[in-house]
Amino acid sequence: METIKRVLMRRDNMSSEDADALIQDAKDDIARIIENYEDPYEGHEEAEEVIYDYFGLEPDYLMELI
Repeated sequence: METIKRVLMRRDNMSSEDADALIQDAKDDIARIIENYEDPYEGHEEAEEVIYDYFGLEPDYLMELI
């Protein structure tokens, strides 16, 4: 599977630096979601929404950000 960064650079013509910044923002949001739950799996659906909202990608990419 292609990495999120590769998808952003290919599909959206994003620079490497811009892709890295956007990925870091998404990682930060996912970390906040996970922190709000005693069981990290409880925030799974919210974390999947971050993948779609930030990148327009399927939840398959979630593990790359955790």
